[in-house]
Amino acid sequence: GFVMAWPAIGGKLAVNDDIKFVRVPTHDEPVAKQIADAWRTSPSFRPLELMVAAGCDERTLACPIAIVVQIMGLALLAWGVVALARIVMPGQPWVAPIALIWIAMSPGTTCAAWQIDAGSQTWSAALGTWACVLCWRSFEATPAGRIVWSTLTLLTLVFALGVNIKETFYGWSAGIGVVAIAATLWLFVRDRGAALRAAPTLVPVVALPIAHMAARWLTGAMSQSAGANQDSRYQIELGMNLVINAVQSVAGAVGTGPFYLLADEKAPLAL
Repeated sequence: GFVMAWPAIGGKLAVNDDIKFVRVPTHDEPVAKQIADAWRTSPSFRPLELMVAAGCDERTLACPIAIVVQIMGLALLAWGVVALARIVMPGQPWVAPIALIWIAMSPGTTCAAWQIDAGSQTWSAALGTWACVLCWRSFEATPAGRIVWSTLTLLTLVFALGVNIKETFYGWSAGIGVVAIAATLWLFVRDRGAALRAAPTLVPVVALPIAHMAARWLTGAMSQSAGANQDSRYQIELGMNLVINAVQSVAGAVGTGPFYLLADEKAPLAL
């Protein structure tokens, strides 16, 4: 809490490693036009960052809306973590506080609180957590002989927002989607009626993100990331890259550090 409040106490207006979102010729253009241009010309599509940047002063980089967006995202994440903890370990009230403390102490939380472009990361994590919760609730109701349409509607909204917040939501779709497909097949063997009731869950979890990715590929600039520039920070690549990312994600869940340096041959081994 002190680390997150210190910029305000110390008199800083903003901390940001991507002033490109503010000090660019398009900063004064309407936000809707910036978002449309980003869809067509940028390999990454993160409209939330553009909307936050639009509220920044390009001279001082003062951006009071950045911390508001972060606080709202962290609150939604905390709510989702509590709900998820109750599902994972029911009747164990000590789990959620430990998880919340773990998240609060993460440098990804404390250092990014005042970054203009970090809201997309926070909101992606928050929506991803709720995607887990809502998907579980949807499957939980199927053996009882009903489809909870309100849960499916919320799940669709979460994924519709998520894929337009940050590309990492495709990863949430892949992770949750694989388990959801396996669960549907498991139900199909034992109770075909329950499997049919579970199948609509796959629409927002699997079909919607795939359709969004296809739209980005066909009408946007995502295809530029498919290995055209090997030095580009954002690339679409299958194979060993997926394995490395998976290992780094697991490592990042239980520790902290510059894990990306593991793949850098020039980085000192001690790091």
